[in-house]
Amino acid sequence: MKKSIRRSTIHQGAFTLVELLVVVSIIALLISILLPSLSRARQQAKQVACLANVRGLAQAANTYAADDRNEKIIPIAEGDTVHPQRHLAFAGFGGKSGLGVNKNAQNSNWSGNKLIAAYHRPLNHILYKSGIGLPPVLFGTQRNWQIDAKLDLPNFKCPSDKGFSGYHFKGWRDSKLSGYDYFGTSYFTNPLFVGTQNAAFASSNSMYQRPLSRTPNPTNTVMLNEAAARFAFFANNTEEYNQSNSQCGWPFSHGDFIAKGFHKKDFKFNVAFGDGHASFIKIKGYGLVNFTLTSMPPGCTGIVSCDCIFVRGLGWQLDTLPAETLDTTKEWAGNERSGISTSGGVGNEFERVNF
Repeated sequence: MKKSIRRSTIHQGAFTLVELLVVVSIIALLISILLPSLSRARQQAKQVACLANVRGLAQAANTYAADDRNEKIIPIAEGDTVHPQRHLAFAGFGGKSGLGVNKNAQNSNWSGNKLIAAYHRPLNHILYKSGIGLPPVLFGTQRNWQIDAKLDLPNFKCPSDKGFSGYHFKGWRDSKLSGYDYFGTSYFTNPLFVGTQNAAFASSNSMYQRPLSRTPNPTNTVMLNEAAARFAFFANNTEEYNQSNSQCGWPFSHGDFIAKGFHKKDFKFNVAFGDGHASFIKIKGYGLVNFTLTSMPPGCTGIVSCDCIFVRGLGWQLDTLPAETLDTTKEWAGNERSGISTSGGVGNEFERVNF
């Protein structure tokens, strides 16, 4: 009798195979429900961290402008003797040496090879007051820029930066590197220029090399953004703007393409503005302001590169030209727009930058 009772008790405390399968199924269902939520939460956390980086860089740039005697808000790297003011400065304002297309900082255009190592990138000296020095000498005057490329500078690294943004930058795409490793930073400044394709100069039409006080609308004017947003404004955006007559895509053909943001949202990027605030916004397409061939702004010779100097969308603008509105659908020929003369230049609103 005792043996029978014991067996009955043991049987009652055990799970059947069906019960185990039900429990496993419930656990699997809960995991399938929770995992997407956890993934979204992680992605959101990375986006917020990236936004904090962008805001911090904007505030550091404002600090730089306050200390600079010319009040230039976007600093430029030291550059080499050929390019003392780097035309690659949209990535050279801060960060480390980039590995570039060959994944080798020793011959990269984004490294100390062109005098844009961490030491030469001005914003570093505001954000990192110590520890940003020249790397050790290997032999003679040859420095080991590979060491510089291994620096960990979190202010310039977006946690979601996994690489190529989906438009142009063939070398970046083929390298499979993050923007942080390729360029030395996950973030670019806004270097909008007006000029001819092969000219020795270009006119700054953005906050690049411009005094902060000469930015008429700093709340809307883009100072810097994620590297993934570099060419997003070349995309057709006919659902919001009238771009049927535009030729503003120089030096690249505008068209239908997807600029993928770091945060898995097409055409959505973290952006900092001239007044130091930052937002997660949509950048796609551009507004239209067409010039006649007889009335070009400074530096233009009648090619399509000069047709559009107003580059702006809903809540953002890359140009720093004054305007009575931020309308992105205006079409203009010659000097019909009040307050701006195309035949005699645009007052003091353009600033020539020598390459």
